[in-house]
Amino acid sequence: MDKINLQPDQITYNSMMDGLCLVGRLQHAVKLFDSMIDRGIQPDVFCCNVLINGYCKNYKLDAAVQLFQKMKQNGLKPTTITFSILLRGLYQDGRMKTAQKFLNEMQSFGQSPDEVTYGTILDGLCKNGKIMEAIELFESLEGTGILIDTQMYNILIHGFCQAGKLEDAMELFNEIPEKG
Repeated sequence: MDKINLQPDQITYNSMMDGLCLVGRLQHAVKLFDSMIDRGIQPDVFCCNVLINGYCKNYKLDAAVQLFQKMKQNGLKPTTITFSILLRGLYQDGRMKTAQKFLNEMQSFGQSPDEVTYGTILDGLCKNGKIMEAIELFESLEGTGILIDTQMYNILIHGFCQAGKLEDAMELFNEIPEKG
């Protein structure tokens, strides 16, 4: 019987890179990414998102931003997911100004933040001690078509608790059933 010569495709590379990042083997994922390019397979947005997420989770924000820039230079259009991943990493690292820059860039690309992005922003603001800004953002979302779900309430309630504003947390908690 003849031997079939199979080669990994884009999806296979994406899956392997995602798995490597999930188990903390970022260096291996980077090498796989580089080998993919060497074999003439151009990374897609999903592939870049996987690696950007891996960089962010390993606190290698500069590398994440560099890959983001390289992605755009190569004609790949970042998605809302791409921006949300970067924002989460930047907020986690306390880079508030850079996060705001990327949020502005996202909107300049004609992309609107979705529920995940707004949840990421709320969480980032709360974790960086910007509870008043988080409240303003939360209140501004009403009537915009963005679904304010229990996850967003949980983020803000947790933020209130972290800031020692237990009465505000309880008030918001009691508001949930009223909002349906």
